[in-house]
Amino acid sequence: MSIENDIKKLFVSKFNLTEEILCSGDSIVNEGLISSIEFVRLTIELENLFDLEFEDADFNPANFKNVSTIASLVMKKKEV
Repeated sequence: MSIENDIKKLFVSKFNLTEEILCSGDSIVNEGLISSIEFVRLTIELENLFDLEFEDADFNPANFKNVSTIASLVMKKKEV
């Protein structure tokens, strides 16, 4: 299973977003697809799912724009 697919499944199961919404290209955070509380929950879910820990510098809106940018961040964190 790919990281992007795992992230999509997380959004569908935990945040009730459809794959169509996730593939639309809309910014997950900037378009309000998840709330600020859900964003905190998302980061915790990602840390648990991929066994990693985000640093303060990772919390750049560009890193959480869409599934692809989140997957890139996860891959980068897994390399460190």
